[in-house]
Amino acid sequence: MKKLPIILSAFLLVFGLGSCNKDCDDELLSEPTSLVLSPEAVTLKVGETQQLTATVEPLDQAFTVTFASDNEQVAKVDTKGLVTAVAEGTAKVTASVGKFSKECLVTVTKTEDDGGGSTTSGNELPLLKFNIESDDDADVVAHENKIGRVAEDVLIEGQGPFAGFVNRDLTIPVAVYGLGFNDGTKVIVAFGKETLDNCPKTMEMLAEYGFTNLEDAQYSDGTPLKHGVKDDDETISVQLIDSEDADYGASLQIRFLQTPPRQDIEIAHPVIPSAKDFPDYKTFTTGDVTKIADFESNLGLREYFAEQSDEAKKNLMFITKETSMAQSNFQLVYYVSTPTAGGPFINSVVNFIRNASDFDDPKLQEWFKTNGYGKDFVSDSQQGFAYAYDDATGKILAQIFINQDGTAAMLQIFEDTETQSAAQMRSLAMRQYKTMQAHKIFKQHKLHRR
Repeated sequence: MKKLPIILSAFLLVFGLGSCNKDCDDELLSEPTSLVLSPEAVTLKVGETQQLTATVEPLDQAFTVTFASDNEQVAKVDTKGLVTAVAEGTAKVTASVGKFSKECLVTVTKTEDDGGGSTTSGNELPLLKFNIESDDDADVVAHENKIGRVAEDVLIEGQGPFAGFVNRDLTIPVAVYGLGFNDGTKVIVAFGKETLDNCPKTMEMLAEYGFTNLEDAQYSDGTPLKHGVKDDDETISVQLIDSEDADYGASLQIRFLQTPPRQDIEIAHPVIPSAKDFPDYKTFTTGDVTKIADFESNLGLREYFAEQSDEAKKNLMFITKETSMAQSNFQLVYYVSTPTAGGPFINSVVNFIRNASDFDDPKLQEWFKTNGYGKDFVSDSQQGFAYAYDDATGKILAQIFINQDGTAAMLQIFEDTETQSAAQMRSLAMRQYKTMQAHKIFKQHKLHRR
């Protein structure tokens, strides 16, 4: 039997997701839950304008966003977020709603073109070329020579050495090409001397490269980051994290990622409608680590994975045994008793969903019924999800869906608390999944150690 790869990152992504039933999308909340400001950095000439867009969730409610500039002599902003460049310099425009606020860095340059080209006096970011055939790629070498970085072996988080380019005198002293993750994602890594909380020049460089909308987020362990998608190419994204490296005088790591074309998810087998393999939510709600472990042990399909578990927080992961994969519809199950927000839930990766068309299979509903979730079953192959409530109380929701990148199919079980809709929960899970890709191990596909 072919061994199916375990998708660990699909489970490290979902700390802090609330729950609700399918009807909660229409419920009104009294306070905003998030604010996104776009763009987060912009360069204008004197007299030019830029409209800022503030997106406030929940989207079905109207909120009043206030805008303010900290330097109106450089850039003014009206009540609707229209920025006007007044004089050469920099200003921060802040959008605020409720307890949330976001900033846009506005850089204003002279009207006349001084011939310098880049508004950052030389953009030091690496060339966004992901298909590297050798360590002497002509385009890369020419770009790096122009910037002034020279070939040198580089360590990344203790891994390597990798073939890279270094100039310790620059704001971006390091660039490494030809990296990748096991899922086919290609990566370019750069080191910067600014920090995540104070990186105006890096944000300006990124804006020139077409990354004008970066969002604040965090990994499952609470580590903060910024991430965003390239304006004209949704397959390319960027992540910024604090990362000290004394050898290069660096304190910021910049990761450019190019995701592979969407393909069917690899499966172990079609859905097994008779498999009674759901995790037990009633046992989970006891909060008793021993009882949860005993349930999994008695079920006999999965084994405890201590490396990705946190017993102190009662967050426990169990991976399906290779010998049991043919009898179960799960790859792994994760009991999250202590999320960073929202109520407790169980999350999992399933091993039988290839693409959205699999939600049309009537055996999927049969499998839900086998495991006690047959109430109000709904399946939507267009959107790529299905859900049903438990037969016993009608208050526990199990939903199965494909993440936005099409790289994993997950099943979540949580109590209907009328605080967040199932659609919001899916959206948050998929957003967080993207940020977790960086926790995989780097490998350099094309470039070789010198």
